[in-house]
Amino acid sequence: MHATLFDESGTREYSAASIVASAGVSAADECYEQMALGSLASSAHHVRDLEDKRGCFFCFPDIRVRHPGRFRLRFTLIRLQASVEPSPDEPISVLEHVFSEPFTVYTVKDFPGVDESTALSKKLNHQGVGIPIRNKGRLKYEDEDDEGGTASAGYGNND
Repeated sequence: MHATLFDESGTREYSAASIVASAGVSAADECYEQMALGSLASSAHHVRDLEDKRGCFFCFPDIRVRHPGRFRLRFTLIRLQASVEPSPDEPISVLEHVFSEPFTVYTVKDFPGVDESTALSKKLNHQGVGIPIRNKGRLKYEDEDDEGGTASAGYGNND
């Protein structure tokens, strides 16, 4: 499985190196910058789901996006030919494409914090799939000042 970053509409691909230009920057000063970082390919993990049924899961636990905005990921399921001596001429079969729901990438200042890991993530991790687990989410509280400093520190929920 391979992941590719797209804009929110799913029409503009941000390939491994996309052109980045700032306001007031001439075309000659544009530079190429990698927008999606981390592992963009995943092998299948054959493990059990929440109902204890065997399933095939593809995990991308470390994908990061360099700039804030709204994006989607396109996941491409491919079949690689298994041969003793692979050749660049061997065909790669694209079996399916599917888009994720849109998601938001925040600036450090606006980041609302992380949620607790899902039950499925915890189950996959317990079976050896390399997914980092968070037992309690780190929340951004209303009493944080505008510079991102915290007037009172705390983690988890305020029950």
